[in-house]
Amino acid sequence: GQAIASVQAQTVRDWRLLVLDHGSTDGTAAIVERLARADRRIERRPFAQAEGLAGLLNEGLQLLQAPFGMRMDADDECLPERMAWTRDAFHRHPDVAAVGGQALVIDPAGRAVGRLDNPCEPDALTRRAMFRSTFAHPAMSLRTRAVVERLLRYGVSMWRDHDPHAAALHIPNLAEDYLMFGELAIDGLALNMPQTVLRYRMHPNGVSRQKYAAQLTLTAQVSRHLADVVSRRTGLPPFDPAPFCTHAQTLFDVDGHTDYRDEYERMHRVLSRADGAWARSPRELRWRSVFV
Repeated sequence: GQAIASVQAQTVRDWRLLVLDHGSTDGTAAIVERLARADRRIERRPFAQAEGLAGLLNEGLQLLQAPFGMRMDADDECLPERMAWTRDAFHRHPDVAAVGGQALVIDPAGRAVGRLDNPCEPDALTRRAMFRSTFAHPAMSLRTRAVVERLLRYGVSMWRDHDPHAAALHIPNLAEDYLMFGELAIDGLALNMPQTVLRYRMHPNGVSRQKYAAQLTLTAQVSRHLADVVSRRTGLPPFDPAPFCTHAQTLFDVDGHTDYRDEYERMHRVLSRADGAWARSPRELRWRSVFV
């Protein structure tokens, strides 16, 4: 109810809210149906059989009709200006496919306990994308035209139709958002706004905590996929970014190594010769060198 109320409180009034119900048993259906009777812009769509979170979100992507689609979780709260700020950001950056924002972390009782702050410049996002997620997923929005033209889907690569390596990748949950927005960041097609747009509710028994190890395994898989894309685009040898990743502020133990100097030099040779964002600033590589 609080999540829906935060959408109803938006300064932008022209919107449609689709609640994707993944077979809920907690009273969600009753709450949504009650609110929908009073506000015809609200609609519940049941998708009990959707495969994982990626499958559920993909059902939502196929329902997009407005120019922009705004994502949020069922227990978070949007700040009133979120839609207005997001719409304006898309208008200022007509080539951008995805726009995110900053988030305030709250506990189950709604008390502020921290922040999720991420870089705003597309170049910074490109440089960091393969090492960690640089977006707060519930604060993301997509340009519908880009979803259609690039066949954007959660859990599968947007390059799947013309890249056999990408076609084999399938992430049904836990890191499906990192795959989509990491690829967009690599191509310079995503940005974050500096404004705080969301109150993100953190639960002690949330999925990311219950399945921490599995999530790290999948994020490492996506990081390696993104590095493989960069390597093949530059025509330079492959490299492994995993020893230098900081997903969930955690370092990976790769084959029991303790000395990653050779791996770092290999990665540095590739990325220092890459065009675009990497050529414009070596800062990200200098920062990753502390993990050798």
